[in-house]
Amino acid sequence: MKSKRKIAFLMCLLMMATFLFAGFLKPKEMALDAEKVIVYKNESAENFLILIYSNPAAAKERYKDQYFMMYGKVRSKDRSNKQLKLAMVSGLSKETLQCNASQEDVIESVSELRAGDVVRVYGKLSLSLLGKWSMSIDKIEATSEKTVSRTAYSVIGGKTIDQTQTQERTLNQGRIHLYIPKEWVSVEYDMIDSGLGTMEGFQYRLNEINHQSVQPESLFVCYFDNEKFLLHSSDKTETEGIERAIVNNIIKMDPGKPEKKKVTHYGAEYHYYQEAYKTALGQNYHAEFIFQPVGTQGFIVYLYVYLEKSHLDDVMMFLRMVEQ
Repeated sequence: MKSKRKIAFLMCLLMMATFLFAGFLKPKEMALDAEKVIVYKNESAENFLILIYSNPAAAKERYKDQYFMMYGKVRSKDRSNKQLKLAMVSGLSKETLQCNASQEDVIESVSELRAGDVVRVYGKLSLSLLGKWSMSIDKIEATSEKTVSRTAYSVIGGKTIDQTQTQERTLNQGRIHLYIPKEWVSVEYDMIDSGLGTMEGFQYRLNEINHQSVQPESLFVCYFDNEKFLLHSSDKTETEGIERAIVNNIIKMDPGKPEKKKVTHYGAEYHYYQEAYKTALGQNYHAEFIFQPVGTQGFIVYLYVYLEKSHLDDVMMFLRMVEQ
């Protein structure tokens, strides 16, 4: 695909000029990997246990092979500290969820717990062929919390964002919904109004939150409309060619094939590209792209530029909450 002939737009991301063309260094791994930085949806053992018995089909659809932070009470555990039974905090039912620990640090955490402790369990839910539910534990911790918000998301590092406490933004005539942490509002720049590009979207200068750093760390979120930007609408099925053309237009370099394509555990389809640049001062900046197809109508384009990924957890939770 001849990208210069088939795409009629200009991104002009001004910030990129601070480090492009100063030298090239290929990065080793993606920071924005949704399968490495897991975002756990918050849930209570009570809601889970009620649903798996009252509506097994709905429970399978909602929970099977999904990552959750499960809020509940330790009913019991075995002597090896590799298994525990998680119950409702309310104690209204004898039903429990079996949670399994295999990592040494997790086993050590389980050893410090006692029956009756209220805990937050981070892990993946599984359903066996015999219809038995279990949860592999990635992390477990005692908590003094009296309840859990089912509209919240958490990461193992301890950060939690409740979607109801975020600010909503939209793209593509209101069809795409973005939910940003409140502290991002003060560092938000409209792409078109700020002269940063011609695609509708936003830049979030994360390093400027509370004046944390002068070193750039930005997330760009845009919508590429195939009908608006492609010279020939018949090209809208040439997904990879369009993606490569967009990246090339921004970094002035053909990125080649995507690093990988992945349908995440929460259903979002991501196509990953990445580049890294060394400045004359020896600083290694990274530029990571994610393309999320919106049917054949266009793409949500994410660009994460950073020297240090200080807000990575927030970015990953933001990605998890995008709706289309």
